[in-house]
Amino acid sequence: MRATPRIVLIADCPVAGTGGTEWSVRRITRLLTEKGMKVLVLARSEQNKEDDFAVSTSDLHGATLVTLFPARWHIPAFDHRRFLEDCFREITRIITDFQPDICHVFGTGPGCYAAGIAAKYCRRQLIVSLRGSDLIRDAFDAKRRSQIEWLLRAADARTFVSEEARRFAKAAFATIPNARNFTIHNSTDDRWFRDVETETVRKQLHGLVIGCVGPLREQMGFFQMLGTLRSLLKTRIRATLLIIGGIHERESTLIRELIQTSGLEKNLVITGALPHSEMLSFMKLCHVGLLLPKTEGCPNKLLEFMLAGVPVIAKRIGAIPEIIQEGHRGVLLDSSDPDHVAEEICVLAKNEGKRQKLGAAGRELILAKFSGRVELRRLTKLYHSCTRGPLRTKSTPRV
Repeated sequence: MRATPRIVLIADCPVAGTGGTEWSVRRITRLLTEKGMKVLVLARSEQNKEDDFAVSTSDLHGATLVTLFPARWHIPAFDHRRFLEDCFREITRIITDFQPDICHVFGTGPGCYAAGIAAKYCRRQLIVSLRGSDLIRDAFDAKRRSQIEWLLRAADARTFVSEEARRFAKAAFATIPNARNFTIHNSTDDRWFRDVETETVRKQLHGLVIGCVGPLREQMGFFQMLGTLRSLLKTRIRATLLIIGGIHERESTLIRELIQTSGLEKNLVITGALPHSEMLSFMKLCHVGLLLPKTEGCPNKLLEFMLAGVPVIAKRIGAIPEIIQEGHRGVLLDSSDPDHVAEEICVLAKNEGKRQKLGAAGRELILAKFSGRVELRRLTKLYHSCTRGPLRTKSTPRV
């Protein structure tokens, strides 16, 4: 075993995006490079819309970033078979040149499938990480099911962001080996954020500030959030719904029309798209964080609200109940019914002491069990279990 291990991280998404997988890849890349590991990241391009296949190289937190999955990948008329063959050949060449100890795939996209085949062809250890709600979505896609099943079966180890996801995978794909399945939650850290000016937004807020993180879309329960705000205002509690982020491009017209016809425009503030490093400053403006997703893995926004010391009211789904203990670090919801959610918000609105207690307990939990240091330790242990002997890495400052 070489003194400094080499890792290839593979994601069929653009790492500059705002989704959970995109941020997870950037975060893990940073953790590994700070630990002294040699890292190469393969990701989807956002630029090469006219080319069937193009490769470019840049830097990401000290790692080499190679973009090769074309942005046209999801166009129905795209020649998927030829693309998979091209991907396999190019990734095989990259693996041969880089000589990694481990190929770590995030997700189950077609590009990840080609990368998995290339990793096994090159006789490299293969780890597949299933993050977010992709697993449930793809399990019911007849066209992709066989590819997902092969990836899970061929992997030397599999990781999930929640115990719920691990149980679902075993139920949906009975051929998954029982051994070497791990749950590794996401992490967050104060040092990944910077303080920014929020006064312009703060002046627009009034009453109880309820925060949620964009980009806004129906899947994250925005319709229920609007209904909750309407029910809350009927109780004569002054409130503002602060959307930290923008509106999802595909649903922009629908959501803007919904806001305009809701009669709630004066009680809605949207910051617009923000760099991830600036979000924590706006979260700290909130009295309560609200999460009402239809499906979820281990939401980064939950961890970040808790890091900001903001009490969270969240739907009981994915890893959320594994992180929040009812009544101790937040409020869990069994229903997204607007009247029910509004009732729970009213309880916190009228009890500042309880809000402070829940917020402090949440931040304490994040620092103790969901910091970058903890996730790095679990990843290092995982990589160790997939290779011969311990991974000897240089020291890193305490987080």
